[in-house]
Amino acid sequence: MKKFLLLSLSIILAVVGCCGCDAGDSSELEKANASYHIEEQLPNQKIVFIMTKINYEERFGEGYYIDGEGRKYTFSLDSKQIYEKIEEIYKELIDHYEEFESTDFMDKEKLKKTAEALYCINPTAEVKEEGKAIIDYAPETLYGVKKIDGKEEIVFLKSYSGDSKELDDKYAKMVYEEIGDEWNNVK
Repeated sequence: MKKFLLLSLSIILAVVGCCGCDAGDSSELEKANASYHIEEQLPNQKIVFIMTKINYEERFGEGYYIDGEGRKYTFSLDSKQIYEKIEEIYKELIDHYEEFESTDFMDKEKLKKTAEALYCINPTAEVKEEGKAIIDYAPETLYGVKKIDGKEEIVFLKSYSGDSKELDDKYAKMVYEEIGDEWNNVK
């Protein structure tokens, strides 16, 4: 009977410990920081996250980006700057980085944790569709920017309005949860 109780108690503790604990996440985030030197490179990274809201038919765009200091910069794109690819928008934002208005948005510890989650995203994670809108609104899309070996890699995270999609990865979810419920709010 004692063996049965000890075995049952061990199983219960194992299940409770696994389901409600972020210890695995924490160690993975620390490994990402150690592997990619996130803490050292963040202050030099002009763009860590980008949210775009672009209407290709009406030729307007707006959004924000978050830099390596945790500041949020809002931007508007004119019809000449409406590009099809996020890499082209990213280049445009880098080229005009200092022209946009900024505000404090994330403290450095929260930014570090969010960036670590970005680096933990499985590169083979699938994009899952959450649904299609009846009315075609301009999609609001969140991206992360990883710097690996001096090169930027832009990672799709989530899209809302129009066709709603998200990267099916627990670390991608951590990113937009850390940015907040209003991740798609430009202001």
